[in-house]
Amino acid sequence: MKDKAVLSKVEVTPGEVDAYLKKQPETARVPRSVVLRQILIDDKSLAEKLSAQLAKDPSKFESLARDNSAAPDKGQARTFGEEDLPTEIKEAAFKLEPGQVSPVVEYAGMYLILQQVRTMEAKDADLADVRRRVQLELFRKKGEQALERYIADLKKDTEIHVNRAVLPFEYAGEYRN
Repeated sequence: MKDKAVLSKVEVTPGEVDAYLKKQPETARVPRSVVLRQILIDDKSLAEKLSAQLAKDPSKFESLARDNSAAPDKGQARTFGEEDLPTEIKEAAFKLEPGQVSPVVEYAGMYLILQQVRTMEAKDADLADVRRRVQLELFRKKGEQALERYIADLKKDTEIHVNRAVLPFEYAGEYRN
């Protein structure tokens, strides 16, 4: 019903996609990102001890992370977009060279040791993919608005009666008859 009565009438034009991209040009860019391994510790002295070990031999990062990290990834490499990282972690992560290990970074009551795997600079995204994503997002928003209008119109044009006597619960809805 929703597809036939509401969504079949929703349309996103190429002009709307162009206008969206003009207002939000960053949508067409893939931001700078970094691939990191992390060791997350709640004990500062253990974090300092591990940091000292890694300063001597960064190749032990994965095994130390697996044995000591409280992070669910246990030191597996993960990609983080620049905008996804808190300032303290972003500053430490992007200063590193591939293979290099950070000093202990305190964040939110925990202690992190980071190892950079690689950095990827910002670049232009594939325009066809960007246009498709924007079109889908605009369709979703317009569909939600159209559905809300459709339901509001139905409520306006329909008389609804609630038979409280047959309900197995106490009715607390918007219809009070």
